[in-house]
Amino acid sequence: MNQQVHLKLFESEQQVLRAACDIYSGYVNAGMVDLGTDKEAELMERAIQTAISMAKRVDSLVQSDSEMPGFL
Repeated sequence: MNQQVHLKLFESEQQVLRAACDIYSGYVNAGMVDLGTDKEAELMERAIQTAISMAKRVDSLVQSDSEMPGFL
């Protein structure tokens, strides 16, 4: 029997999840995912790591308004 899971993701985590889903759906649409296999889990992890790497890179290159001096 499946146990119910409750998640509370912060906004930044939600955005990384959304990006990972978009990347993973690209793998699915390209026919790269074999459901129920190790390849499925491998590509899911790859999508997550790619999304995290992209988020870190954007964070290093872009300064948001709230990070600027004098922002209220």
